[in-house]
Amino acid sequence: MKTIHRSDLGVGIGLVALSLILYFVLIPQGISEPSKLSSIAMSPRFWPSVIAAMLGLAGLVVIVQQLASRSRLGAATLASPEEHEDPTGAKGRWIKAIACMVWSFVYYASIPYVGVVAASFATLLFLTWMGGERRIVLMLLLAVLLPSLLYYFFNYVAHVSLPLGIFESLR
Repeated sequence: MKTIHRSDLGVGIGLVALSLILYFVLIPQGISEPSKLSSIAMSPRFWPSVIAAMLGLAGLVVIVQQLASRSRLGAATLASPEEHEDPTGAKGRWIKAIACMVWSFVYYASIPYVGVVAASFATLLFLTWMGGERRIVLMLLLAVLLPSLLYYFFNYVAHVSLPLGIFESLR
């Protein structure tokens, strides 16, 4: 029988709260917007606002799923995470979370040297591996295609130059 964890509902509520803080407080205060814009998509606030809205939507989906599961399964199956042993263990999850946070700093710091495409390639390999994927062909396909497609979109469609680091001479 499926068990509903209280922490899942808390994650949904936390995501909605974070998105509201981002959307209504941090984005308006932290990102200045020019008075004249030819299009709303040209606003520096546009994409952060879209991401905040998507984050809130994801939180709402988690909340609705948890409430629907709770009503379907009944309150007797509600459990806290401590009541059921997770095979990966809490310590392992914390180590993975910290490793991913450290890797994000490595990614950010490496962009000026190796460029966005190469840094994204390594990051996608690392994150898919940390997420549990072990099919090397799938990992390589994702790590090559996604940064390449994003590079071509930004470079040739949006006409935004991305740093290429040591690969700048290939441009």
